[in-house]
Amino acid sequence: MIQDMTMPSTIGSLLKARREELGFSLSQMSEKTKVPLLKLQAIEDDNIAYFKDEITYLKFYVRYYFNALHLNFDDYKDMYNASVDQYTETAQLVKTQEMRELHQRVATGANARLPKKTPVVKKRLQKPMRSDLAFISMIVIGLVVVLALLFIFFQTVLPLLTQPQDNQQVIVVPDPIDHETDPVDDPDDPDEPVVFTVTKTSQVDKNGQLTNYDVTGYTEGDTVTIEVEIKAAASWVSSKVDGISTVNPPRRDYVRGEVYTLIVTAQLDRMIEIYIGNLKSQILRINGSVIEMDPQLLEERPNSSFYFRFVESNP
Repeated sequence: MIQDMTMPSTIGSLLKARREELGFSLSQMSEKTKVPLLKLQAIEDDNIAYFKDEITYLKFYVRYYFNALHLNFDDYKDMYNASVDQYTETAQLVKTQEMRELHQRVATGANARLPKKTPVVKKRLQKPMRSDLAFISMIVIGLVVVLALLFIFFQTVLPLLTQPQDNQQVIVVPDPIDHETDPVDDPDDPDEPVVFTVTKTSQVDKNGQLTNYDVTGYTEGDTVTIEVEIKAAASWVSSKVDGISTVNPPRRDYVRGEVYTLIVTAQLDRMIEIYIGNLKSQILRINGSVIEMDPQLLEERPNSSFYFRFVESNP
């Protein structure tokens, strides 16, 4: 028996789970979004360091990926910001530590170049002026080097380390998708939803109710949109695709006025299960077509699951 999937805890795992749920490969998504394959792989691996030289662009790549997978980026913005903030703080700590180590090495090198004090002997007394000048010159040169490094640090490096994140320049990224080359009739983004033929079968569920439907009139890869509109009291709504619980939209109680929307792709023998916890006055639709519920079902049961199987059309 297939167990329910848990909600992914990171942006990358969420996008990967959604892509696999829709049946797309990483290469297909790269072609669809016009984002390079390696960058999509880094996003799914939560490898923010891959974008260290273009961290400002990362948000736009992630948003394109969300849109291509029919996900709302704003619902997960806090999760994304937390991941980027954590990486930025870690990177700043690493830079600060590197600067400290650099200053320590410079100070150590300067001390190493200073001559050790030697006992006063009669030979040194013969030429005191030349030795003293060389010693003083060495000290002056070392102090100049240290002061120059400190000046560079306080004038250039320190302001960069202490600059608030909010003051960084925002770069507007142009849309990487070339809309001029898109075909007029894009099968991935049709103007109108595909209308399927939904037929109630003679099969009944374990309680003797007719809740099984055959779906025909589709093409492999068509977008399937199943909606449950809450018209009466609150109702728990959840779904499964081929026996696997979906993570988007989430399983929860939906109140009056909300619409539970599940988007998948049409495939032969694919089974979609929609569970409605409170059947009274709720509306079930597939690609805009209302699915009439069995009056006997509404009279005898408060809740039920509805099964839609995609089958071949009769010749």
